Amino acid sequence: MSPQRKAEISGEVLEADVKQRRFQLWVDDKNKVLVHFSPEQEEMITSALKDHKTVKLEVTGIAEFSSSGKINEMKTVEKLKTITSEESQYKQSAKPIGEILGELAKQVDPKEWQKLPNDVNENLDYYLYGTPKR
Repeated sequence: MSPQRKAEISGEVLEADVKQRRFQLWVDDKNKVLVHFSPEQEEMITSALKDHKTVKLEVTGIAEFSSSGKINEMKTVEKLKTITSEESQYKQSAKPIGEILGELAKQVDPKEWQKLPNDVNENLDYYLYGTPKR
């Protein structure tokens, strides 16, 4: 028997069988997980299926894992959460862009920074695309 433990996974609902109370959660284009659900969760599942282009489901529950550590099947669903396209694109835990750019800037040799024109901020489009200077 494969090991079971609590897990969280999210993806797109592209197929549901309400009679057998299970659906397929597509994590990406190639990987899907079979998920069992309760009658109380049916409406959320069928709504996610209907709106699959803009809605993903986040599933928390007890999962069966393969020997490689991949989720084979969600045996029990403890919590379902819908995630709209707008929500899934932004993560609170993501580093701010300024911090990422600062880290990248530190990797550039200071001599290279000195080669930039003094007016690069004001005339970036000129230097990138050749538009008239300001």
